[in-house]
Amino acid sequence: MVRSTYLERLSEAVKENRKTFSATKGAEELLGELRGAQQIDVAIATGDWLPSVSFKLESAGVSVNGFPMATSSDCYSRSDIVSLAVNRADRSIEDAVYVGDGLWDLRACRALGIPLIATGSRIDQLREAGARYLMPDLEKGRFLKLISQIGCADRARCIGRGD
Repeated sequence: MVRSTYLERLSEAVKENRKTFSATKGAEELLGELRGAQQIDVAIATGDWLPSVSFKLESAGVSVNGFPMATSSDCYSRSDIVSLAVNRADRSIEDAVYVGDGLWDLRACRALGIPLIATGSRIDQLREAGARYLMPDLEKGRFLKLISQIGCADRARCIGRGD
């Protein structure tokens, strides 16, 4: 009941404003680049339910087809969602770097002992909470450079976000 009502409200919001959901600047291009990358695996982990995140991504024009995904439809705990996404990418949690835009992302990464790249409109809040790696947008060149600085390129794999 809650899920279906939530999805109905999301749909109403999009009918009122087609730009209700938009991707972080650079996200679409970056995902396109990473889709075929040999050195970086991508998985999507989100605290949203599968039907609602699918609706939001479609509304934003972002395709995550082909990427492993874990949502709150799978697990309740945020860190369990991230762990499941890592597992679905056939990787170890030690290989993961998470890209997120919320405090739950930072808390989950701390619980799992993995780096977070903070992005999006709440970057100042994440900085104040102690996020170390900050990217207001996901411009491909800067992202890949930051991944290299974090050490992800040496470990060979990263896990990304989808909400």
